[in-house]
Amino acid sequence: MADTAKTSSTKRRIESVFTWTGALLVVLIVLLLNVVGRYVYGRADLSAGHIYSISRGTKLVLKKIKDNLVVKVYFTPRLPQPYGFEESYLKDLLAEYRAYGHGHVKIEYLDPDLDPRIKKEAASAGIQPLQINIMGADKFEIKEIMMGVLFLYNGKSAVLPMIHDVNNLEYDLTSRIRRLTRVHKHTAGFIMGHGEKLPGEPDLAALFQPINEEMDTEVVDLAKPVSPKVDALWALAPASPFKPAEIERLKAWVGAGKSLGLLASKRSEDLRSFRATPVENGIDALLRPWGVELRSGYVVDAQCERIQMATQYGFFQAIRLADYPFIPIATSINSESPAMRGIEMVPMPFSEPLFWRPTGAASSLTYTSLVDSSKMSWYQTTLSISPSTPIEKLESPEKGPFSLAGVVTGAFYKVTPSTAAAIEGVKTTPANGRVIVVGSAAQVQPGLLGKSSDATFLLNLLEWSFQDETLLSIRAKSVHYRPLRQLSPNGRALVKFLLIVFLPAMLPILGSLVYRHVWRRREMYRRVYGEGTSAPSPSAAVAAGSAPPSSAP
Repeated sequence: MADTAKTSSTKRRIESVFTWTGALLVVLIVLLLNVVGRYVYGRADLSAGHIYSISRGTKLVLKKIKDNLVVKVYFTPRLPQPYGFEESYLKDLLAEYRAYGHGHVKIEYLDPDLDPRIKKEAASAGIQPLQINIMGADKFEIKEIMMGVLFLYNGKSAVLPMIHDVNNLEYDLTSRIRRLTRVHKHTAGFIMGHGEKLPGEPDLAALFQPINEEMDTEVVDLAKPVSPKVDALWALAPASPFKPAEIERLKAWVGAGKSLGLLASKRSEDLRSFRATPVENGIDALLRPWGVELRSGYVVDAQCERIQMATQYGFFQAIRLADYPFIPIATSINSESPAMRGIEMVPMPFSEPLFWRPTGAASSLTYTSLVDSSKMSWYQTTLSISPSTPIEKLESPEKGPFSLAGVVTGAFYKVTPSTAAAIEGVKTTPANGRVIVVGSAAQVQPGLLGKSSDATFLLNLLEWSFQDETLLSIRAKSVHYRPLRQLSPNGRALVKFLLIVFLPAMLPILGSLVYRHVWRRREMYRRVYGEGTSAPSPSAAVAAGSAPPSSAP
């Protein structure tokens, strides 16, 4: 008996030693992980689009910072939703900036309500107060708040006056940091003289405002040599032909390894009469020697934009949504191209198809499609663009997908000393140029440039023409599009039948099955416990330590 007690005591001491040893090891491991975590930073972002992590472009911008960047956040704390979420998301994002800033990013959080001097300082920096309505359990008040960020670097400043869209917050922050830290600012040249859209037009302020923030713009007359400051040339919706001398100048431009962008169509659209008219812009003389054919006509797509239509019913007018096949929503995006990386959808209003037909010298060039229509698209030559025409009546023997935007690369033209005069300071060394073609001039038509994805697409192409990919992945980071799969008319009828008839019919069927199950259980308990005995509930049976019998005796 004594030996047994001694053995038991020894066993308890051994178990106690192992228990304390295990606990000590756990504590040491936790301490070690904290020490390692102090110097090694890592996190996993499983959100769609990685919205809680900064992009590669932001990391490159932060890596180039050589001096201290001071970020002052003027944000009124403890705001109701959705402003409270914006504050939390801003702090999470700035924590990432500080972590990847290698000690150069200094962040200060300032409460404008604490000191009038802070509010005055924010207002002088360009951060204006905003009034919001706050509803409580027993009160309603109008509160003046601030939600802005000020960046200071090497005596220069940039301001984000108000945080109004967290989807583009990383781009808003990084673009301002980049303006302060970069040495060279790109210049985009916009060709004039053929009815093109140009900077300064009031109707296109929504497009050119972000362009002017990120780059310099210059209007280019092809009758004169192109300035050496221009990094890329663009022609937005030309409406009259280019002259032979101008075409030669453009050939010399791309032959020198430069980039040329074209948003061109052979038709113009009147959205009041819903009619299209041909446009003689002579674009074939420029594109066909490079192997690109822009065909006159439209790509109509079952995967399309929905527009509002007014229908008159007697004295009343009703607004309904209708599919508009003439504004395809392209989701077949070439994600391998840096210009399209991160973009999931692009509206392509009144787009004309592009075909690759290389002959002669163009055989050495390469065409890469950037945006394609869906498989449920057709080529249509009609001049009527009425939204009341269903897609079934627009189908044609020529079915998609079609290329709606693409890029041609290669050695376009051998620049000689005589043609080098077309561009001031151009070298005659052969170089690979780049021609970006978008078969939708309506991309820059006032009234159609309304979605953020439109501006994202065009800005990406502009920056890509500079061969600068820093902000490409950031701008399109949060653009997500999840279209429903297109159904045939019979499929839509079946879905309607299931929703209208089948689901309501299932309710009484399920109710009868539940009632039958409950009735059978009651009958079973009556047979077991006798008449007049109510069946105990399953929870009561479990509490009593017994379960209902599985079958009657």
